Amino acid sequence: MQRNGNENNENRKSHRGRRGHEERRKRDGDPVPNISGSQNGRKRNRGSDPRPERGRGRGHGRGRGHGHYRVPGNHDNGRNDSGFVPERKHENESNRTRKPRQMGFKALDALMDNDNIEEIILDLNDGKKGFKTLLGSTLSTDMIVLVVKLLAKICDSAFNTSKTSVLQFAIESEFSKQVTHFVNSLAVQNSREKMSNKYFWKDTDDFWNNLIKISEHYHDLLPRTSCDFTVKLLKSVKFSIPPIEQCHSVHISDEIKNKVDSILEVVEKKQKELDTQIDIKKEKNFNLTLQEPPDDFREISVYPSTVEITTQKSPFLRPNIVKGPYPDINTYLDIQYRLYREDFVMPLRKGICG
Repeated sequence: MQRNGNENNENRKSHRGRRGHEERRKRDGDPVPNISGSQNGRKRNRGSDPRPERGRGRGHGRGRGHGHYRVPGNHDNGRNDSGFVPERKHENESNRTRKPRQMGFKALDALMDNDNIEEIILDLNDGKKGFKTLLGSTLSTDMIVLVVKLLAKICDSAFNTSKTSVLQFAIESEFSKQVTHFVNSLAVQNSREKMSNKYFWKDTDDFWNNLIKISEHYHDLLPRTSCDFTVKLLKSVKFSIPPIEQCHSVHISDEIKNKVDSILEVVEKKQKELDTQIDIKKEKNFNLTLQEPPDDFREISVYPSTVEITTQKSPFLRPNIVKGPYPDINTYLDIQYRLYREDFVMPLRKGICG
């Protein structure tokens, strides 16, 4: 114990001696040597020490300048100060915009096994199921046959409104063009194309009967909007049957041929009636356009009178000329002024007169 005490006393004396020696050098202006060797000693010893200098961050000295906390601008890896990579941000945003869901072949085929027609119509009208997206895409030949079969099945529904919405969308989509093109291409299909079109060649009469059934319902439910589509489709069927029988040695029953002829005759008659009505309306509008107005439009007040908004009598109006030029500038101004004025007065008249 006494020996240790003597050593401690000697160390204190030595430390006080070094400290006093440094203070005398500072007082005399002499440079004080760096005995601790903290910084310069490391620089002198670095040449002999192959180990690199370690960082002092909280990452336990592994890697210079990369501690536990990230300092903005420390990393040259394309990140901004918020820590996000701009390119990856744009990639994530583009991944969020997904394509609309499209009903597949198996889902469509599964609907055919469902005996509840109303559930089928609900699925077809449901945008999340992807049937409408399917009708707007390019369909395979087997898919066209399956869609025709499914549309014919929903025609048995007792609710006209629900099935009409599906039939309406079908003729307004790309499906209407594809099914007509499909019928026209049947006569010239080779053996390889027939292999990829098994659903049609497996039962040709079923396909023709489904088309006939759809055409009948289109004529009954949507006579105006579906008339052009139905005429084109039935004409394609009528003119494609003989070459199909000749080229592919397939017999199509006379019953199917007679149904196609009879429905086509009815639809063509309806089409002529609609065309006649359109022509009469055009002629009436044309004659009305040439009719002289009862008064000068410049003398008509912008504000409506009491009589105009309290009676149901319609004012003198002429339709726009959509084809060809106006006869003169006065006719143009008269027609436009009266139509614009009526757009303002008519809601007031309906609101007051009920």
